[in-house]
Amino acid sequence: MLEGRVVWPFAVLVAGVVWWRGARHGRAPLACSAHALLVAYLGWLVGETFFPLPVTRRALAAGRAAAPGGGLHADLVPFHSIAHLLSLGPSWPAERLLVGNVVVFVPLGLLAPAVWPRLGSWPSALVGGLLVSAGVEAGQLAVSVALGFSYRVTEVDDVLLNVSGVLLGYALWRALVAAQAPTRPRSPLR
Repeated sequence: MLEGRVVWPFAVLVAGVVWWRGARHGRAPLACSAHALLVAYLGWLVGETFFPLPVTRRALAAGRAAAPGGGLHADLVPFHSIAHLLSLGPSWPAERLLVGNVVVFVPLGLLAPAVWPRLGSWPSALVGGLLVSAGVEAGQLAVSVALGFSYRVTEVDDVLLNVSGVLLGYALWRALVAAQAPTRPRSPLR
C-alpha cells in the first residue's frame, strides 16, 4: 500500500516555496501564510482522500478478491449513506464518518476566500466547495475504475457533507473578517 503521507513532504515543501515567493514579492506575512497554508492543506487533502493506494500485487489481488466481478460501488442517492449511519445510533465510527466529512473541508472554506477574494461570497464558496468535493469523488471513482475495484466508495453524501464543511469554514472566515473590521460610530438618529 502506498500511504498518503508520501504526499505531505512535497506539500510542505511547495507551501514553503509559496510563502518564500510571496514574501520576496512584498506580500504581507499574513497573506503569505494563508497561501502557504492553503497549499499545505490541499496536499494533505490529496493524501487523505486518494490514499492509501493498493499498488503491490498482494494489495491489488486482495482488493479484487474482496469485490468479485469488478465490484465498483457508487452511491448516488442523496442522504442514503447518511441515513444508514444515523440509523446505527450513536456509535463512534458513524459519528466519525459524518463529522469527519464536514470537518475535513472547513479549512477550504476558511482559506480560499482569504487567498482569492473573488471567492468572498457564500455562492462562490458553495460552488467552489462543490467543485472540489465532486472532483475528489470523481477522482476516487476514476482510480477505482483503473484498479478494477472500489478502493474507495464514491458517494453523493460525501459531497453534501464536504460542502457543509466548506460553508462552515466560510462562515468562520466571515466572522474573522467582521471581527477585524473597524467599527463605525452609529448615528444617534438610528
